[in-house]
Amino acid sequence: MAGIGFELRKVFKNRTILNYLKGFSSSAVIASGPMLISILLIIIIDTFLINYDVPIADREIIKASIMYAYVFSFINTSGFVMIISRFIADKIFLKNTDDVLSSLLGVVSISILIGGIATLFFYSSSNISFMIKTFSYSLFIELSILYILMTYVSALKKYEKIVKSYLLGVITSICIIFYVFYKGQDIILGSILSIVVGYMVIILFLIICN
Repeated sequence: MAGIGFELRKVFKNRTILNYLKGFSSSAVIASGPMLISILLIIIIDTFLINYDVPIADREIIKASIMYAYVFSFINTSGFVMIISRFIADKIFLKNTDDVLSSLLGVVSISILIGGIATLFFYSSSNISFMIKTFSYSLFIELSILYILMTYVSALKKYEKIVKSYLLGVITSICIIFYVFYKGQDIILGSILSIVVGYMVIILFLIICN
């Protein structure tokens, strides 16, 4: 992502074990944040589902909803991310950031439009309930926004805020999962909703704090 490579060079410049660990952990969290969060939350949710003897069919619906949203959003935004990473890097080098914000809005809009239409066709042929489709679709949109937003936010070199936003999102999702299981609410919808809200918190935190 634009900017992180230059910052990591500074970290690795001081050749100590602590700096190496800091550099590797920072690059892993920032570059692979959405994937790591998805895997972590799937593991946590699956642990709850197994302990509460939730049928395997319901567990597979939850995991599939999360992973399909993750994979589709990655495919949907990967081309845009490659282009805008070069664009932002050039703008930073030229010290001209006038068009950066407008490009963010434009790329997000195009990505959501193209990916959103394709995903609507995909979910329309599915036999799952309307609410599960809605939450899964919302998760896809959020992840698409997050992938693009991360490219811009990393260029600001506010990596500590990025990590904090991820932690806040994970904690929010875990709290909602606890509430769903404690209150005996709809397990499938509650589990997917917890992740949707968690990613929403991450996006809002990144936007507000930057």
